[in-house]
Amino acid sequence: MTETARDLQGVEQILIDPFVIGGNTAKLKVLLELHRRMSHRRHLNILDVGCVGLKPLEFWESLLDRHEFHLTGVDVYGIDHARAIVKRQGWERKVTLLEGSGYDLTSLVGTSSFDVVIATQVFEHVARLAKLLKQVTAVMAVHGEAFFTLDSAHWRSRYEWRQPIRAFKNVAKKALSLVGKEQHYDLPWYDSEVVAACELAGLAVQSCRYYNVAHLKWIHNRVLAKEAKNSFLMRWFQLEEFLNDVAPGARDAREYFACLYIHALKTS
Repeated sequence: MTETARDLQGVEQILIDPFVIGGNTAKLKVLLELHRRMSHRRHLNILDVGCVGLKPLEFWESLLDRHEFHLTGVDVYGIDHARAIVKRQGWERKVTLLEGSGYDLTSLVGTSSFDVVIATQVFEHVARLAKLLKQVTAVMAVHGEAFFTLDSAHWRSRYEWRQPIRAFKNVAKKALSLVGKEQHYDLPWYDSEVVAACELAGLAVQSCRYYNVAHLKWIHNRVLAKEAKNSFLMRWFQLEEFLNDVAPGARDAREYFACLYIHALKTS
């Protein structure tokens, strides 16, 4: 079986009814990578930075009932709601949830302990990316892996002056972040900025890929009936995997992809 065939089989195993993942192929890529590793190694110690989101722990639902690993989740808000979900689902043995900032990871969880760290759709809410990534590196075990997905500035510029209201709001958000007020910060990043911040923090970037063709995302989220979403998502993901694997592929069309995917290693 080829690697592509194995990947598609892994996607099929993740997208099992009634589970329907949200329309984000970059996050599906992370799920697939985690599923692959968990299939070959038990008891991974995993940290999710920004674990709550709009639907707390939805990302982990297809993995927690299938694999043996321990998940530690950190977020600045919503932890009580997430804990209620953990209790309702019977995941208390597998999940630890902590309230706090990603800028304070070492104070929350110690150092050099996690095999895998993920942050999905978090970096666009972080003004001091290098500071966060240094914390991520500090809590990772040597040879640990990190997976990040985030909004891409290649698709939607931070300061688009043809949209003056949006540009003004983003300038205000940036200005507030400079004095430590980040609660409303949500600006995308360019791939080169994230790669540089990873390298500065001591992470070796293994892969930078591009996902979520915006129009396909809109069709998945707004047009399709629930029973058709997973089937569409699998084909959409297969297309984007092909574009990322074929040079020059997705890189030369970065402006059409709404999200970046980064895979990095801690080498020392």
